Amino acid sequence: KELLVWVMLLMIIILVSRFIIEIEKKLGYGNLRKLLTGKFYKPREEKVIFMFVDLKDSTSIAEKLGMYQYSYLLKDCFSDFSIVDKYNAQIYQYVGDEVVITWPISEAKNYRRFLQAFFAFKNVLEKKRSFYEEKYGVFPVFKAGAHSGPIIVTEVGDIKRELTYHGDTINTTARIQEKCNELHSDLLISDSLHSIIKPYTEYHFEDVGGISLKGKANDVRLYKVSE
Repeated sequence: KELLVWVMLLMIIILVSRFIIEIEKKLGYGNLRKLLTGKFYKPREEKVIFMFVDLKDSTSIAEKLGMYQYSYLLKDCFSDFSIVDKYNAQIYQYVGDEVVITWPISEAKNYRRFLQAFFAFKNVLEKKRSFYEEKYGVFPVFKAGAHSGPIIVTEVGDIKRELTYHGDTINTTARIQEKCNELHSDLLISDSLHSIIKPYTEYHFEDVGGISLKGKANDVRLYKVSE
């Protein structure tokens, strides 16, 4: 009888642990504790690095593959995208064929990690090129825009509650990512982000000048980044 009690207790601990892990994945590591303690009950300002990662030519790929195959393609891509966890990335949300990820700007290591995460994902896809081409007849290529600055984070909703970000930083990041095709770049970053990172020798930064972004009164200087 005592053994049965211990087995049941162990099962409960395992189930609770798995539940907590899944919630942490949903909210981002470290946010569950903040949420339970009411840290986000009132809007608060944080400084973060934002990155929008989006599938290139998604419309034509979706038309070629059809709805179900396209969905399976995205599932495989986003499964490979988990490599970014090695670089302290927090996945904020998946929106269609786009992923939004963040890093706290307070940690200096993150100035390199956001670059490492993106190119690690690209390298994973490249290593699996034959898999994607044989299974789907296409090779998925992703583009990204990154920017840094202050953001408002708060808890919203009643029936469904979640953490959400508001502010110009996230809007600007989305606009930067939209310029990737026009500027023939897989990764574009803002001048404000470029100014706080070191000139890492493993990456090449190309100044493309001030670029007009939708909704912005002034041009934003952008940099192409490549390995």
